[in-house]
Amino acid sequence: NGGGYPGNGSRDSRYEPNNFSNQAYNLGRISGIQQVPGLRIASTVQQDRDWFRFRTRNSGPTTVQIDMDDSAGDLDLIVYRRTGTGTLQEIGRSTNRGGGGTETVSFNATAGEQYFFQIFGYNGGTGNYGITITAP
Repeated sequence: NGGGYPGNGSRDSRYEPNNFSNQAYNLGRISGIQQVPGLRIASTVQQDRDWFRFRTRNSGPTTVQIDMDDSAGDLDLIVYRRTGTGTLQEIGRSTNRGGGGTETVSFNATAGEQYFFQIFGYNGGTGNYGITITAP
């Protein structure tokens, strides 16, 4: 992707603070494709993590994807669902290794259920990225 879609991280501060699940930025109810470009995992003393949350309008196959520019370190993605007791249960994590490219988690969403995801740098990786959520 050569850095075209992810952007330069210039929009990242719009979503901060979101380093913890209780600060997850709410992307709302999603159906179709929603993109959030211009994000960044930065090098800090305490590792930067970006948390987001959303619900789907309909039940069915859903994908959360991050696209990184080619100079990005190894960024990883984990998706969770909120249980009835309010805890977060992991439902998928990306498995790509190395920097740049794409990380994806696909799952079957239930309409109205709340989903969380976090993006973080593996072994201190940093870089620019963008999010694409595809929901029914």
